[in-house]
Amino acid sequence: MSSRSLALLAILAASLLWGTAGVVAKVLVRDLGPFTASFYRFLIASVLALPFFLRAQKPRGLWRDLVPLSLLGSANILLFYFGIKTTTANAATLIYAATPLATAIWSKFLIGEQSSKKTILGICIGLVGVVLIILLPIWERDQRLVGDVFGNLLIVCAMLSWTLYSIGTKRFADRRAYSPIVISTVYFWTTTVLSFVFALSSGEKLLTPKVFSTQSLWILIYAGIFITLVTFFLFQWAIQRISVTTASLKNYLEPLVGISLNVALLGERITIGFVWGSLLVIAGVVIATGSQVTNAVKNRFANLRKMRGSMRL
Repeated sequence: MSSRSLALLAILAASLLWGTAGVVAKVLVRDLGPFTASFYRFLIASVLALPFFLRAQKPRGLWRDLVPLSLLGSANILLFYFGIKTTTANAATLIYAATPLATAIWSKFLIGEQSSKKTILGICIGLVGVVLIILLPIWERDQRLVGDVFGNLLIVCAMLSWTLYSIGTKRFADRRAYSPIVISTVYFWTTTVLSFVFALSSGEKLLTPKVFSTQSLWILIYAGIFITLVTFFLFQWAIQRISVTTASLKNYLEPLVGISLNVALLGERITIGFVWGSLLVIAGVVIATGSQVTNAVKNRFANLRKMRGSMRL
């Protein structure tokens, strides 16, 4: 199997695990608070990643390159946890589904990547869907169903921070040969430290009985290992072998997994307005980036035909 095919499988696995992030985050912020939840989740991931980081080859200028970049990734997490406290997991899931659209926009302005008319059309349609989801609380007036505008805006800012982080890590990985474990570990520790600072400054208590309850411990361990350590390693490994936009196609799968779990486990309901917003976001992503998936599938089948032809010879 080619490295590109393995990278796409890595993205698939990461998507399935990331799809559970909304449910986990919603439970954690309810019991522990946003910054406390973020602190313990990333502390677990940081400690487990440290032995691999120490053995990995590290180019000069590591901290100068990666710490400022990691701050963008940390902003994604902190804004996400703070936002999901007041909005719904479904709204957060759909806003993150627009990541490929934001990637295309940032790539155009930051690295001069040209966008086709089809991509621009998809971006416009998807953005209409995102705006609809953000403003639903104003029209539907039931925060239990659609969250609130402020929480939705925080999730948008989190998604934009994540997009910038993804583009930046792709460029550093290509130019400076940073390994996935090095990039991820610096990000983990940066987020752990920032979460600790914000938890203390906001008055959250890091040592409470709820933190050490059986339910919280198991959820934190799952979040630290599977949603954080495993997924970020898979994502960083994958984007070194495929484009950032292609990697962000994980957002096709995350809404399906995430919304299904949010409805089943959190009891969140789906409104008509949310359905329309979801359809616009997904349609925009498909129009803007669907050709990449089609081309990848065509190339895969072409390679398989070549392999079969060579085996016959």
